[in-house]
Amino acid sequence: QHAIYEAEVLQFIGTADVDAAVHALRSTGDQRWQPLLTAPRSSGEHRRALISVGVGDFTNTSSGPYRELAIAFPACEASEPLELGCNTFSACQSQLPDCAHTYMFQSVVSHEAALWLARGMGVDARLASKFSFGRPSKDNVLSFSVRGPGGTEAIEGAVETRPSMSEAYVAKSGGGDADHNADSTSSREAAPTRN
Repeated sequence: QHAIYEAEVLQFIGTADVDAAVHALRSTGDQRWQPLLTAPRSSGEHRRALISVGVGDFTNTSSGPYRELAIAFPACEASEPLELGCNTFSACQSQLPDCAHTYMFQSVVSHEAALWLARGMGVDARLASKFSFGRPSKDNVLSFSVRGPGGTEAIEGAVETRPSMSEAYVAKSGGGDADHNADSTSSREAAPTRN
């Protein structure tokens, strides 16, 4: 069993083109799993699949430190994609059917030990040729860049974060470096920055 003791993770949730999601899933040879779909917001709108993209720095785990980009989506074993009566990832959380599981579509990792761990769990994992995850500086901007095998760009971006409650307390009390005094399970709230 893999245990995570300390990590900093950004998770982006939303929707993707359903045809692209199904095509990507079928390209792996998997015929059993189907993505969950949002309800169209208007008549004639193209169907969308729920999707989650996470990028993180796992600094203390039972497999050692590593960084990971994970692409996942809620899915069910079914003959056709299932349409939910909601139109955003957040709104759909309360409507997920009992058959729903998190389908780990693909992972790009920074270290070989994490590669074999993910592959051992059945995830299509690849070793990153470059993986940077910059901790927030005084302006609270967190940047990340992941390049897959052969240097192909997987994801790149930056978000402006607000300090977690424990970091805000440490900063207010004047006690040390907020990053080193934060709870190991703390998360950061993110807001996209404009480039």
